[in-house]
Amino acid sequence: MTPSARRLPSLTALAAFEALLRRGSITLAARDLSVTPQAVSHHVKALEAQVGVDLIRYTNREWQLTPAGEAGEAALRSAFDGLRLAVRRMREATDRGRLTVSVDPALASTWLVRRLPGFHAGSPETEVLLDATTRIVDLDAGEADVAIRYGRGEYGGLRAQRLFDERVFPVCSPALAAGDPPLRRPADLAGHTLLHLDWQPAAGGWPDWPDWLRSAGETSVEATGGPRFTDHALALQAAMAGQGVALGSSPLTADALAEGFLMRPFGPVIDSGFGYDVVTRADEPSESVHRFVAWILGQTADR
Repeated sequence: MTPSARRLPSLTALAAFEALLRRGSITLAARDLSVTPQAVSHHVKALEAQVGVDLIRYTNREWQLTPAGEAGEAALRSAFDGLRLAVRRMREATDRGRLTVSVDPALASTWLVRRLPGFHAGSPETEVLLDATTRIVDLDAGEADVAIRYGRGEYGGLRAQRLFDERVFPVCSPALAAGDPPLRRPADLAGHTLLHLDWQPAAGGWPDWPDWLRSAGETSVEATGGPRFTDHALALQAAMAGQGVALGSSPLTADALAEGFLMRPFGPVIDSGFGYDVVTRADEPSESVHRFVAWILGQTADR
């Protein structure tokens, strides 16, 4: 074997091909690598030129591995898994006190933030960084240590434990419910402002007023008018301020209902089929991750 044959191809080209294998899509691979899809295709072609064989072929605008690509897939993915693990361990060795938790902003502001002092009291050596974002972070790439995600609990290659099953129902301020006109049954919504949530989660959809009114069998209420919000916490704040009636999610309204800032004037309750899960990598968690997951599950033991 000549020296040139033993020389490794470009690491950038190998990374692009591994991202394509892992994600199954040039577009998703490009998103992971923060490059364009054209750049991913260019890097894969460069890799093919460097190893001297075709690795993928296109049929009807879809790509599939050649026998040569299949021959290297398992070893290449294993090698990059090892690299990611090495980087995580290096980061953990120099930043053992930092725990990054990715969480939806609405759940962070309405539920998690007020409970965090309990975790700090039990684990004072661990500093929690809340990354409040709707973006789906890549746990395997080390973008966060823990994620709290909304969905059906199906996150391929990751470990997920259910925090809450979600139920949806109308909520308003007690003063609004007792006002003029009062809120005693779904038809009374015709005399009130409906607050809407414009939010499309990564998995599935979130029910809005038309869905809830159908479940209530109510056809006399105009379902589309009213202020719209892209953040659930803002819609709930508007409801607490007496600006209208919102649809509340069970985990996000639990504290406001218990403390009397919101009330449920009537049913029905919709089971959305979704919920919030605490999600971690599939490998053995660090001690700080283990403690945080155990703590947060304990916070929802009576859900």
